[in-house]
Amino acid sequence: MSDRATAAQIEAVNGRLKKGEGWIGYRFSTVNGEKVPSKFLYFAFYVNGTQKFVNTKTNDAEDAYRQQRVALSSAALWCCLPNLGVCPTNIFAIPTSTVNLSKPRTRRSSTSINSLAG
Repeated sequence: MSDRATAAQIEAVNGRLKKGEGWIGYRFSTVNGEKVPSKFLYFAFYVNGTQKFVNTKTNDAEDAYRQQRVALSSAALWCCLPNLGVCPTNIFAIPTSTVNLSKPRTRRSSTSINSLAG
């Protein structure tokens, strides 16, 4: 696939992330004993000590970076709010065209922004 992000592009966007802000890259699964990369880039970040993986549905490293920044901003906003007994994932109902609101995958702990919205 020629439209996949290169290692240099992924390294460049990950280089902008501070320690603890997560990462952007391809995830791998095993098919018939062979390691196979994901079709699209994922980003990962932490919410309340739990790592969340989000399929960006893009191979553009810069777009994946922007999606990850939106998710991090939303997570940081929730952490600053007083505990009102509200599910923290409600903060992820983000009205933006850069976030892919596709149906989440059900296996593993992969998550989409849509599934975080509750």
